Amino acid sequence: MQANHEQGPDRRALVAGLAAALGLQALARAQGKGAPGGREPESSPASIPSTGEARPQFASYDRMILALMAEHGVPGASLAVARDGKLLLARGYGWADIEKREPVQPESMFRIASLTKPLTAALVLRLAEQGEFRLDDAILERLPRALLPKKGAFLDPRLARATIRHCLQHTAGWDRGMVGDPIAIPREIAKDLRIEGPPAPRDIVRWQLAQPLQFEPGARHAYSNVGYLVLARIVEEATGKPFARALDEQILSPLRMARTRLGGATLEKRVKGEVRYYDGEGREAPNLYETKRPSQVPVQYGGEHLEGFEAHGGLISSAIDLVRFASSFDDPRASPILGFDSIRELCAPPAGEPGHDAQGKRRDAYYGCGMLVRPLGEVGRANLWHSGLIAGSESFMAHLGNRLNWCVLFNTNGNAKDGWLAGQVDGRLHEATSGVQDWEAADLHPRYAR
Repeated sequence: MQANHEQGPDRRALVAGLAAALGLQALARAQGKGAPGGREPESSPASIPSTGEARPQFASYDRMILALMAEHGVPGASLAVARDGKLLLARGYGWADIEKREPVQPESMFRIASLTKPLTAALVLRLAEQGEFRLDDAILERLPRALLPKKGAFLDPRLARATIRHCLQHTAGWDRGMVGDPIAIPREIAKDLRIEGPPAPRDIVRWQLAQPLQFEPGARHAYSNVGYLVLARIVEEATGKPFARALDEQILSPLRMARTRLGGATLEKRVKGEVRYYDGEGREAPNLYETKRPSQVPVQYGGEHLEGFEAHGGLISSAIDLVRFASSFDDPRASPILGFDSIRELCAPPAGEPGHDAQGKRRDAYYGCGMLVRPLGEVGRANLWHSGLIAGSESFMAHLGNRLNWCVLFNTNGNAKDGWLAGQVDGRLHEATSGVQDWEAADLHPRYAR
């Protein structure tokens, strides 16, 4: 899902709506059921608990998040706002665990879904800086040989022209809209490969490389999760280290993102400080992980292959950690993780139609190397943003050219009736920002360092 970070949704009256202290709808989600009777009894946003320091000058953000949560029956959320590298607001709202009445804390960890992609992209760009590979290297030249189809087996000849840059920009030739997303069919992939249990990310890549492309690499943009699994395999081949370790050494540790790591799919793998997830539609699905468990489980706990999401959507993190990452782009010439040339590559429009209109003019906004980009004139200066969505969680992060950075995380997902939460919070963040008159405040980062 992509949110337009410049233009938010039309203003509409906010409905005060959350069943008594997040009661009926959220508890129904916890039990894997839909909300009873459509709309449930409503309560005031004031009934939603909040944690972290309430700073009156930033109260417009609190009001916005609480209203959004009440309107859509969101169990829990976290918000962090940073400017000029300083953490100015860090808040938790609602419940991390409804059953145990545990409130969300400012440093609570959430599944971030596709917000994983900007971190993976930063890792790839940093390794390219270090000379491990070039962005225009062919992926077939950089992938482990064991993942490529055996001699005589099918290999789409167009794959020879797919590059690392194409994978970063979602232009490598895979189109899930035409043939489906391989991340959604772990059972079928395991059966085809004759392996037991859900396929590992490298298995998904091995399977995908034996399938035909849907278009010539570079010809157009088609959002591709599997392209980021390919990138992780290239990282591992170049560094000799697992993806998670390379990410920690190159990106997370330099930015002191201590609460960011790969997540687990089942409730038993929930780590200390991680929220509980509540699917917005109360869905169930066959259990992918434990054959001895009931055949149907909540989709957010074993019905989706989170371990298989890995480099495209498998991280958990905190809003505080993610504004640390977003803030690393405040000064393109002094980033702690990427050089100026790498940030310029990140922000550059893709060649041809993905980055330009029919007259060859650069599009106002496009998908760059790992994030959506809206250039602001000066080279390396741009608004950057990304969102994420999987069952039970949504996320949104933005870096603005004026050194303002936001991140909002939810422990539920929108539904067909109410719409996706990340797309709605984007415009409302801009509205909340317009309500701030005084930006002078002490930096909260030291409080949450560990």
